Amino acid sequence: MQQSRFQQWFKADASQMLVVDGMEKSTCTATASPLTYLAALLTQTLESLPAAVPLTFFCGLHAKPEDNLEGAQGIIRCFVSQLLLQNWDFDCAFIDRNEVERVYTHETSQLCKLFERLLISTLNNMTIFCIIDGISWFENNERCMNVRIVMLSLRQLVDKLQQNSRGVNLKVFVTSPKRSRSADSWSVPGDRLVMPADVGGNGQGSNVLHMTGATQRIMGSQRGNEPEQWAVGAQMAY
Repeated sequence: MQQSRFQQWFKADASQMLVVDGMEKSTCTATASPLTYLAALLTQTLESLPAAVPLTFFCGLHAKPEDNLEGAQGIIRCFVSQLLLQNWDFDCAFIDRNEVERVYTHETSQLCKLFERLLISTLNNMTIFCIIDGISWFENNERCMNVRIVMLSLRQLVDKLQQNSRGVNLKVFVTSPKRSRSADSWSVPGDRLVMPADVGGNGQGSNVLHMTGATQRIMGSQRGNEPEQWAVGAQMAY
């Protein structure tokens, strides 16, 4: 995390997006990559900061078609639920019956709109960090359209808050074990950072053990609690 581009993104007092591409060339089949360790470490660091709220999603945990949070739709559902569970005083007056029905049918564009309006309605002087690990898991033909909808929505929200923060900043951190195939359609060139192939060590021995130990608590918690979080969050909103 000593890369100057990362430090600039992390410390900037403004909304920004950062997309970190790994250099893996082979097909990635493991749930976690060395970049997953970075995402988990960032989440752990942010949890200790009083003015930061990390919203985290590990795509590798939800790559199977039968998973309740599969695909980019699952990303934005998870972020909505994690945001709602902050128990802030959200202004939900904008929600009407038609929007509720569209959210309950998991319409991706409506979920993105809900996330944006909830975030903008917060009156807290906070920085929201959206951490998405392993976006390449969702870049096959069946999922690419929803990936573009969700990620473009987050990019546009970053742009909007750069113009008028409304008391809240949004930092979006996206990783991909290998170069993302879709990021060119929802990011700008300055958003991209390429990490060396050996970012997590040589793939053997203590480096992998350290990575596994550091990510176990965060990834394990998300694996078990996300569907419940979404249900509770939906009840709180509607």
